[in-house]
Amino acid sequence: MNASTTEVVKYLFKIISDAQVQAYQALWDGLILFLSSNWLSVTGILLFLLVVSFIKAINGRWGMFGSIAYNYLYWGILFVSGLIFGPKIFANTYVDIVYFLLYLLCYWLVGRFLRKLRFN
Repeated sequence: MNASTTEVVKYLFKIISDAQVQAYQALWDGLILFLSSNWLSVTGILLFLLVVSFIKAINGRWGMFGSIAYNYLYWGILFVSGLIFGPKIFANTYVDIVYFLLYLLCYWLVGRFLRKLRFN
């Protein structure tokens, strides 16, 4: 492999990385625009789902409540981290390791929470 081929490969990786960052930025901007214009509806739907799942959990079917609690915790942490660090953090190569660790942490926390409530 000569020097010009190496430079072309590096340039292609840079283009792909920049495109990924721009795509995350565009998706993030769309999400923020949607949430800012529909915050009341989104909050109402999320609250409704939480209440329905809690009622099911009280009646012995805790699976929906556990799933809702996990998803709210996981995606809530990702949303807050996106607000703090910006959407460019999601284009980082090493963030997949953080996703996996966050998955494990949220799964463990929801399990402990369900055991405290004696649903599990």
